[in-house]
Amino acid sequence: MRQFILGAAIVGLIAGTASAADLPVKAVSLPAPVANWAGGYIGVNGGGVWGRSEPGLALSGVNGGGLNAADLPAIVALSSGINNSGGLAGGQVGYLWQEGSGVYGFEASFDWMNASGSTSRTSPAPGLPNTTLFVNQSVSTSWLFTFAGRLGWDMGAWFPYVTGGLAAANLKYNHSYADNFPNQTGGEAAAFSSVQPGFLMGGGLEWRFDRHWSLRAEGLFIQFTSVSGLGLGTCAPAACGQTTFYHRADFSEAVARGMVSYKF
Repeated sequence: MRQFILGAAIVGLIAGTASAADLPVKAVSLPAPVANWAGGYIGVNGGGVWGRSEPGLALSGVNGGGLNAADLPAIVALSSGINNSGGLAGGQVGYLWQEGSGVYGFEASFDWMNASGSTSRTSPAPGLPNTTLFVNQSVSTSWLFTFAGRLGWDMGAWFPYVTGGLAAANLKYNHSYADNFPNQTGGEAAAFSSVQPGFLMGGGLEWRFDRHWSLRAEGLFIQFTSVSGLGLGTCAPAACGQTTFYHRADFSEAVARGMVSYKF
């Protein structure tokens, strides 16, 4: 009897095992990896720039009285602010780290930029009768480089951030002055071009519409160091002497750009 019971148990165990083998095996599902903002990226950007230059002008030296001193305040007043505007396009590369919801990193960008502006102003010469002063000015920039940090908050598909860092651009400033005093004309022309450093600050909002792709809107304010130099004023006939002008121009720019990035 015991042998019969033992045999039945063994047969039942074998049958149960065979039935279990016929059942489909359900794979264990693993959670999908959570997307975040960390990693390196590269992209392109484009937008507009609006700026202003505040020129400063002083009389550096006089040799022979080529400029009537009474006219200098009028020339300085005519050499006032210049607005500039234009477009820009370029690319950016950067890297982000993430700790919890905090996101931070750095980014470098280079843009071709065609911001420019000019003014032409006239005024009666206070120190010279029957004479008009003419002042023409122009400013321009042709490229912009930035290197900045980024700090923001992970909001899922959205990443609001602030940014700040350094900038550099080639800044150009031209100034010319002339008068039409009878039988004795005066004038001066100066042109300066140099690569100047600056600082930037701003912010933006980035939207991730794919695991690798994102769109961004960004606004920056950039203040550059001054462009400066000397210009030599002359008058005809040559006996009336020469005058040396000291020029300085401060540049500030507001940049608005849209950016597309691919995250590796």
